[in-house]
Amino acid sequence: YAMINLEDARRVVKRGEDADSYFPAETTVIATSTIDDDLLDIIPWESNDYRRGELDIVQGFGPDFYIPMDHSDYNDLSAEERKKRVKSVFRGSLWLDQKLDDDDIELIPLVKGCSLEERIYSYRLFDELNPSIVAYYAANYFSQGGNHVDRLLSDLETVIEEIDWPLLLIGLLSPNYLARMPDQVVASAGQHAWRDKVTPR
Repeated sequence: YAMINLEDARRVVKRGEDADSYFPAETTVIATSTIDDDLLDIIPWESNDYRRGELDIVQGFGPDFYIPMDHSDYNDLSAEERKKRVKSVFRGSLWLDQKLDDDDIELIPLVKGCSLEERIYSYRLFDELNPSIVAYYAANYFSQGGNHVDRLLSDLETVIEEIDWPLLLIGLLSPNYLARMPDQVVASAGQHAWRDKVTPR
């Protein structure tokens, strides 16, 4: 398996390649919209006169799986703003699913929301899409001033009390921390193995 973010997938497409030509033949490719907010905010749903859209990038790149329509939902945002963003993930993912109907790309929707009132939009989305797996973004637990693995565990325990879909954890690949994760976490993506195993670095 290989995971590539939307901005890097855009660069691959711009060079005239796609997932099949860019990766070795036996590779299952997952593309993800979980990218830096500054980049994410300027990528429209559909291409316009200024920028290639998320739909067009994904169709051009042709991954096996895609994690769609991310929008940040940080705790320091107002509840009203978070809810607006979570609703946008819901609407955008359903729209993208309809647009990709003829493409052989399975969506892996994101768990979004700091409260059950917000997360319920994710859970409605899961019911609509009936995915084989859903994704949870964990990188922000380690990138905002420290290591918050205990808070991650607490949040995951809350989520798995609410849903029973298997989880792909994005942003955590430490074997020590993964060993502490709930059994519902069946896959993970991160840079730990890459940095540790690949030479030269």
